[in-house]
Amino acid sequence: MNYNSEEAYRKAFNTNRLNALRYRVYVTITENPGLMDEEIAARLGTPINSITGRVKELHDHGLITFDNTTNTRNNTCRRSYVKGESE
Repeated sequence: MNYNSEEAYRKAFNTNRLNALRYRVYVTITENPGLMDEEIAARLGTPINSITGRVKELHDHGLITFDNTTNTRNNTCRRSYVKGESE
């Protein structure tokens, strides 16, 4: 992990700002790169609207990247990757 990644990780996950769901989402993406938001929600048993916010927070902190794809219902969906894996 380079310095910028470590700094972003500390900002996102320091003990004063730790968000348990955000951390669970991050771990899920780390262990299963390329999941769509709805797949993350299903794995964690959490409503999709809770997941989308956490994914955006992780992206805003520079910890993950995402791209858009189409799901089986022809809806545009976001696939999430740990920063650097899909680039």
